[in-house]
Amino acid sequence: MAITSGFSSPKRHSRTIEFLSSDWILESGNYYLDIQHNLESIDVFGNVWDAYEIVNVDRMTVRNTNTVRLYVSYNPDCRFDGKIIVTKSQ
Repeated sequence: MAITSGFSSPKRHSRTIEFLSSDWILESGNYYLDIQHNLESIDVFGNVWDAYEIVNVDRMTVRNTNTVRLYVSYNPDCRFDGKIIVTKSQ
């Protein structure tokens, strides 16, 4: 995974992080992916994309001020290559 771009303004900061289907980790019947955005906030939201469109993941949780976790199904296998745009509101 890599931060591929960033944007900041007086009220918002965002990061784009790309990931591969091989980055997902299997646990308790789901795959999860920890995304480290380094925005120093729990007040964040994310837009998840595959190559062409926005993807609805099963769940997104805020782990701490720098990390969100995405969850997708194990059966069927819903892992994918994509990116997330994490945005912080101030």
